[in-house]
Amino acid sequence: MNENSDLLPLSDAIDHQILMHRDTHFGGNFSIMLDYYQHGGRGAQDEFDLKRIEELKKIEGSLGTDLSSLVLDEIEKLEVESAKKMYSALKSTYENPQALEMVRLIADLILSEEEPKKEMASLIAKKASAVPSLIELISTDELYLPLFPGYGLAPLFAIECLGKIQDERAITPLFQRLGKDDFFFEEALCKALHQIGEKAKQFLLKALEQFPLSSENECAAIALLSFKEDRDVLSAVLSLLQNPRVWQTTTFAFYLILILAETADKSKKEALLSLLNNPSFPPELKQEIRLSVKKI
Repeated sequence: MNENSDLLPLSDAIDHQILMHRDTHFGGNFSIMLDYYQHGGRGAQDEFDLKRIEELKKIEGSLGTDLSSLVLDEIEKLEVESAKKMYSALKSTYENPQALEMVRLIADLILSEEEPKKEMASLIAKKASAVPSLIELISTDELYLPLFPGYGLAPLFAIECLGKIQDERAITPLFQRLGKDDFFFEEALCKALHQIGEKAKQFLLKALEQFPLSSENECAAIALLSFKEDRDVLSAVLSLLQNPRVWQTTTFAFYLILILAETADKSKKEALLSLLNNPSFPPELKQEIRLSVKKI
């Protein structure tokens, strides 16, 4: 870090994030950033306090030099440059008369400053032809970061598009994202897999039942919560819970219990409760059954 940074009251990591955010999305201009935040722009970050942004603007003004050049370390500067290059590549799409229509549609989805209903509708209308580009979007890790174009939201919209298109080519890429992102992404991924239907269900059941157990089993269980009224799913889940090999993998077993606890199928719920009478069934799993069934 630049030696002058020791003289600045910018020890908080959030200050660094504000500067990086400003440099990437607002051309390094605090005034533009403040106007955007005051009007509640879609890319505004909840953890960035408006007063702190104003304070940083005043500090920069009093110093008479760009704060980022004094404060950001080389890795942070490289991240900003990488994000700005992606912006440049997306915007150059509109300057290239030879750009493919699908490239433009994806760029529109990422760069939209409003709820991208029209952009999503245009992609969904393309059906199967849009799937490869949407898969590439949800497979690009940088686009899940607020620093990059789309403020980390573009993959969420792409996931929704894939769910509505219902193309089975999306099953594996959607499944591979489970466990990597926050609740809103998890919910969207599960919904999209459920919308794809039978092919997705069979894929998830195969992942659920595979041994040795791994994080993939847990991800499959999470996704299959959306299929909790399906007979095949309930039978597979109950069979696994009756298998002592599963009992030691507590988190996985908890997810299995949750599926059966939330179903409306009384016979399967009764089968779940019958595990309480099994003396070999682990106490912590019995407790989870009691808590889960009580919740509903």
